[in-house]
Amino acid sequence: MFTRRIWKFSWSSGSSESGDSACCYQRQAVVSYLVAWLVAIGATAVLALLVYYPLRRRKLLALLLIALGCFWALWPMNFDEGHLAPLFVVFIFWTFLEPDVNATPAIAVGFIGTLGIVVSYVALLLIHRAFGRPKRQRTSA
Repeated sequence: MFTRRIWKFSWSSGSSESGDSACCYQRQAVVSYLVAWLVAIGATAVLALLVYYPLRRRKLLALLLIALGCFWALWPMNFDEGHLAPLFVVFIFWTFLEPDVNATPAIAVGFIGTLGIVVSYVALLLIHRAFGRPKRQRTSA
């Protein structure tokens, strides 16, 4: 029985057992779920670079926008039973497309996360201004 369980969940195929087709479907679902998250991570990385490039002189502002974008694009939230989706997808779906669903959890997580990132940004900005490099004063000579 133990060897059958290992064989049933292995990546090899070629059996005509009825449980094998369910196992293959389950593997395909897991692989497509993984690919979807990898695409989300890649797209977020590309967008982060596109935000950073024009704002590279204002690094703290660029980092704030990148942090907010990464939070909303990559924070996993329960969507269905056992399925996770990015926060912005759950927020948009529950708030605008599903009128019967309570969107309070997605709104609360989004608000608390955004508030935490903004408070951290303000703290970093104040620390940077207090302990940053002093500006050079021009001398007229």
